[in-house]
Amino acid sequence: MTKHKVLKLLKEGKISSGRGAQLLGLCLADFMDLLEGEGIPFTRYTQEDWEDDKKAVKSMMRSRGAR
Repeated sequence: MTKHKVLKLLKEGKISSGRGAQLLGLCLADFMDLLEGEGIPFTRYTQEDWEDDKKAVKSMMRSRGAR
């Protein structure tokens, strides 16, 4: 599969970074370097992810008695 096609699938969310690296025969570190060179973020951290993480932290703090 071509680099262009793999990067397109990754940007569309159809494959993971790990799968993209595998398809191109790269280790994950080299794939991350490739993404950086192409200006493509390695991770996608959405507002929903932020809200979920915030809830998880608050829950952990409550269970430990922290405020």
